[in-house]
Amino acid sequence: MEDFEALGRYVAASEKAAEFRIERNKCAQAIVTATSRILGGTCSTYFAATFDAAKIQELLDKAAGAEQNMRTAIIEANIHAEACNRPKLKLHSLN
Repeated sequence: MEDFEALGRYVAASEKAAEFRIERNKCAQAIVTATSRILGGTCSTYFAATFDAAKIQELLDKAAGAEQNMRTAIIEANIHAEACNRPKLKLHSLN
């Protein structure tokens, strides 16, 4: 017998985890874009790079928040996974 309450909670948490992953990735891409101007010269070139450090910090904070929210949602989904016969969500490391 499938636990439909657990299934609903699992699906909701899984979807939230995916939303937070997308938000984190968008922030990371925006950080790359914002910092790419810093790398514009060669090793022997001096140039004035303009970038918005406050905006980059804001994006870092937002990415970190999305990462934490994603991890929390994964934990929530995994709490209900066994009860609704669904696989646990896994975090993969890039290290």
